[in-house]
Amino acid sequence: MFNNVYEMYNLIPSEKQDDDLITTFLYSLNPIMNEGKDVESLSSYLIRLANAHKVSVGILTSKILKEYLRAHKLKYATNIYLAHSSHINGLGEFSEINVKILEKLTGQRKLSNLTLIKFREVFSKKKLMKTTRAWCPDCLQLMKENSLPLYEKLIWNINHYDVCVKHSTFLKTTCAQCGMLQNIIHVKSSIGYCQYCFSWLGEIKRDSDDNFENRFEESIYNSEQIEEMFNYFFNSIKVQSEPRISSLNFINNKLRENSALKDFSLTKLDITQDSLLAYGVGKTMPEINMLLKISRFLEVSFVEILNGQVKKVSLKNINDQSKIVHYNHKSHYEKVKKYLEDVIESQNDYISIISLSERLNVSRITLSSRFPELINKIKENNNKINQNFKKKRYKYNHKNDNIRVSNYLKKVLNSKEVQTIEEITFELGVCSATLKKYFPKLMKEIKSENKKLRKESTKNNKGRPLPKYKELDIKRIQEKLKAISESKLEEPKYLYQIEKELGIPHFRLRRHFPELIKLISAKNKDIEDRNRKKYFDKCNEELINTITYLVSKDIYPSLTTLQKHLSFKFNNPFFTVWRDTLKELGIDRKSFVKVSEFE
Repeated sequence: MFNNVYEMYNLIPSEKQDDDLITTFLYSLNPIMNEGKDVESLSSYLIRLANAHKVSVGILTSKILKEYLRAHKLKYATNIYLAHSSHINGLGEFSEINVKILEKLTGQRKLSNLTLIKFREVFSKKKLMKTTRAWCPDCLQLMKENSLPLYEKLIWNINHYDVCVKHSTFLKTTCAQCGMLQNIIHVKSSIGYCQYCFSWLGEIKRDSDDNFENRFEESIYNSEQIEEMFNYFFNSIKVQSEPRISSLNFINNKLRENSALKDFSLTKLDITQDSLLAYGVGKTMPEINMLLKISRFLEVSFVEILNGQVKKVSLKNINDQSKIVHYNHKSHYEKVKKYLEDVIESQNDYISIISLSERLNVSRITLSSRFPELINKIKENNNKINQNFKKKRYKYNHKNDNIRVSNYLKKVLNSKEVQTIEEITFELGVCSATLKKYFPKLMKEIKSENKKLRKESTKNNKGRPLPKYKELDIKRIQEKLKAISESKLEEPKYLYQIEKELGIPHFRLRRHFPELIKLISAKNKDIEDRNRKKYFDKCNEELINTITYLVSKDIYPSLTTLQKHLSFKFNNPFFTVWRDTLKELGIDRKSFVKVSEFE
């Protein structure tokens, strides 16, 4: 374990005299500058910095960093680090400004190495960074077992880096305990732990896969090339665009010489010939995915493309029929089916049918008509992932949290500064309805004080009134809400979706159209109940069929055996069906002679 605070937080004690010390506003926390692919991300550094000060990430970002963002004339909402956290490790303005702020407050230098700023002239920002947190459980477990400081690697945040090459492990994006997706930065972020249930995100039990490299060859290749890029350019201050443009121009000329430019761009890259030519003259910035595809299909090192050292390309894969050009059900059925089954087996993240269509070069209509069961299974998995992400995040216990919340609300009231209800709920992690229920007097006083402070602000603003809400187009909105309430929907139409479409806050809709909103809510509940019933009916049918199949193979359908064959989690609602089915078939564990080969 750690012997002192310096070792725990990776701080560097100074040997200078007190008179020579340079003081900083925040601790001069040392970033984990492990070389190349193991360098820390800026989001990880920020979370560790909050931890070193023994405050939550929400306090550090909203009470300190937010003020410095204002100084840079960035007009963002309070929860900027929640809404825009995917950009903090990237190569845009938000990343650059955060580097400047943290360097100023901590006295550290070269924090830009914790981001992709050096690659600003090389990659397009489009689809470069992951939008949710990703991690290698084996890497986290190794840090913990060796008593090393826990941190998250920058490389984990890059799109198309999906496999930890060292451990041959897919990066995880959801908590194994609660199934929730994780934000890059969250008010309750903690390195190595779930931001919701605080479970350890490290090593999990899994079956070994001897065929891992063959099944996920493309993902492994992409991850290897990105690691090589990090190792090669680690000490570079800035990666120039000229070498990359020169490499792509060379590649285009070679393809043109072999009359393969059009075929390669359409069948391998899914872009037009003109788009590929534009990369070669520096007219447009390529996405990282495009460069990885060029590297893989032409057997050119990714680093060679970026440093301008491409001297030869292989054209043997251009005429390779590994990618389907025109789908033929007789010849391509098995290949597409195997690919979709692999996707389902390894699906941890949302995968759109459009992206599958692009990867296989098979239309969505063809996939849905020829492989309905597999496509529906992928959609079901996507829905589960979305539902997990949208789960209610506030867990308030009045007995335990009463004093903490009460003190915070009193502090807000005495601060004489406007703090909106949204800001308060964000800081406390408690929804507004709960606050109004348990602290009605304090919430009323805060609202009254905010109103008073806003009026004073208006008077001091050279007579200019504060912006008001635009007047509602009552007739148009009423017609829209009425159409939704009377329409035949298969999926619920929630208030946050209506709010987004109309551009009007939900509380105004509730205030002006209470009856219509109630009708829509009732309609949504009815749809949810019907969908839930459909889901349970489908699961029960699958359970009965599985039991019948196992019994026909002389395998006793125990709970453990069934779970290996079912596509859903076997829990309480299905026990009754299981018992009744066994009773109906006359199956008894004691009288069942043959033992399952799976147990």
